[in-house]
Amino acid sequence: MNLSPPETLREEHVRELVQKWNEALTRHAPPDELHDYFANGLLVEVGDRALRGRTEFDAWYRAQPGGLAQQAGTGAVTVRLVSPRHAEAVVSAGPGRPGQSIGVVLQNGVVRIRTVTVHTEALVAA
Repeated sequence: MNLSPPETLREEHVRELVQKWNEALTRHAPPDELHDYFANGLLVEVGDRALRGRTEFDAWYRAQPGGLAQQAGTGAVTVRLVSPRHAEAVVSAGPGRPGQSIGVVLQNGVVRIRTVTVHTEALVAA
């Protein structure tokens, strides 16, 4: 069995990360637990707020009574591989509800989230 870290990002890596991320959001996991998902250079955009890095994210996240999942939605996932180390995932929250876009990076052999954009309007299928 090969246990070495992946050298190329694959769709199943992205889907697994997004599934775990959404599960953590749904149960309103503590911020320290969410840090395991984050790459260096984290940017989270929620409405007109841009949260840069873990410290800003933590302060905002702790102040959200319903958690991020309530705002972002956790539905069907579409993945687009951008390069061998980068991907974009779009999570739809269902008809008429906003979703989230997640930028994923393979960083030091670990699949991590670089960016999250929580949409303020429902996503329209292209």
